[in-house]
Amino acid sequence: TRPSKQVAVTSGHGECSLDDVDRRKGCSQMRSAILQESYRVEELPLASVGSVPRGVDILVIAGPKGDFLDGELQALGDYLDEGGNALVMLDPYRAPRLSAFLRNYGLIVGENVILDPENRLAGGE
Repeated sequence: TRPSKQVAVTSGHGECSLDDVDRRKGCSQMRSAILQESYRVEELPLASVGSVPRGVDILVIAGPKGDFLDGELQALGDYLDEGGNALVMLDPYRAPRLSAFLRNYGLIVGENVILDPENRLAGGE
């Protein structure tokens, strides 16, 4: 009965695709889970759009393989400075400019790898 919230997932940097069903590199399951929670979800090519549209409740940056451009970092900063919310998932050694940018918001992205020994082994699937 409440209005649905909007989730935007960045694209254009090698992030996982919302339409890709591959279990290792796709994000179709993430999209399905978000939709089941009554959120709207869409891809956001930040470089071509130039800003995060009004009405986006959560911006998701899901594993970019390339770095963000100056204009994209500015748009991201504008969105966050206006009270926007973001979920950022980064692999080690990827997107160093984005990692440095996030320090402005108190997020220190280390060059670490997190292992969950109960569920996966190092070098495993």
